[in-house]
Amino acid sequence: MLLITGATIIDGTGSLPVDGWAVCVEDRRIVAVGPVETLPRGAEVEELCLPGCTLLPGMIDCHVHLVDLWSPEPGEEAPARLHSTLEAARATLEAGFTTVQDLMAPNDVIFAARDAIASGRAEGARIVASGACITIPGGHGCLPGSSLIANDANAVLAAVAEQVRAGADVIKIMVARSPNRPEYLESPAYTVDELGPGVDHAHRAGLRVCAHAHSLPESIRTAVDAGIDSIEHGAPIDDETLGVMSSRGTYLVPTLSVGAGLAATEDTSKLGFAPEIISEMRRLDRQTRDTVRRAHAMGVPVAVGTDAGTDTVPHGANAMELRALVECGFTPLEAIVAGTSHAAVNVGHGHDLGIIEPGRVADLVVVDGDPLSDIGRLGDTQKVLLVIKEGCVAVDRR
Repeated sequence: MLLITGATIIDGTGSLPVDGWAVCVEDRRIVAVGPVETLPRGAEVEELCLPGCTLLPGMIDCHVHLVDLWSPEPGEEAPARLHSTLEAARATLEAGFTTVQDLMAPNDVIFAARDAIASGRAEGARIVASGACITIPGGHGCLPGSSLIANDANAVLAAVAEQVRAGADVIKIMVARSPNRPEYLESPAYTVDELGPGVDHAHRAGLRVCAHAHSLPESIRTAVDAGIDSIEHGAPIDDETLGVMSSRGTYLVPTLSVGAGLAATEDTSKLGFAPEIISEMRRLDRQTRDTVRRAHAMGVPVAVGTDAGTDTVPHGANAMELRALVECGFTPLEAIVAGTSHAAVNVGHGHDLGIIEPGRVADLVVVDGDPLSDIGRLGDTQKVLLVIKEGCVAVDRR
């Protein structure tokens, strides 16, 4: 039994921090939370006393790419790709993110990484995985081994069914077209009728559906009207669609880190992008930030997602998304909710992750100092002192 005392507790629900309480952990789960004098102590209890620290739930990143999709080594075999994928998951855990949702990767690599971590054969952030995405011919994400091609309702349904059978935890559909094609801003990749049967099949199988949708407002509205559960990237979004998302509880995962990482890159020439692409990325970042501000004001549920693994967001830098949310008008406490309880619901673990309360899986993070006075502490690995996953200390920097 583990007893954590002395730290200020932020429970992930949005409630104000609590001092003078403790958390008791046994057999992977939180078994008690309350005033320290009411919880068990004794020879059989290991106590961690952490004055001056803050205890919060293990953070969750709802949009990552742990497998290197864009520049694998020539001739790289599956074992090498699996190894690098597990290294990325470990770097993410080191940063205090105990769970990630990987949205697009070869089924064999990402499912093997997920299962290795779940079984304890490897150590890293828990993985919720879509495996291959679903896209139109020549569409966004059309990469060998990482996508299934579907151009009508029957093909979308068949692709969803294939991923369900393959063991996917979530389905990802590219509802926006590839920005490299001339028709990019002309129409969504799919209609509501083409998406509907596949979305329904995924929901009947107990899986959520995420939509890559941005730059064309009609693509985002199509995804929302088709019943998709979360909009990835999602800018610009008009106020009418934001209102529908708010009423339905459709999540927005804005991946602000992509633009934030671009701004932090001193020499953008190292990215290998043409100047016009960098200009377009900056324009999209401005649109995304405006969308997030309006979504926040209208009560749209927002969850943390970084697109880590892309060119501007390295693995382990996941907390930059919380800082970006604060820059868009979230309070630090609201940003933490977006990265804990909201994110847990969005990845299908709202029942067991994201909140510090009895019965939940004991995924916990201890930060030196107060992240509500400086949200940047969550992104400073030297201030992330302890990471506890399923009741076991995975990272200890004390």
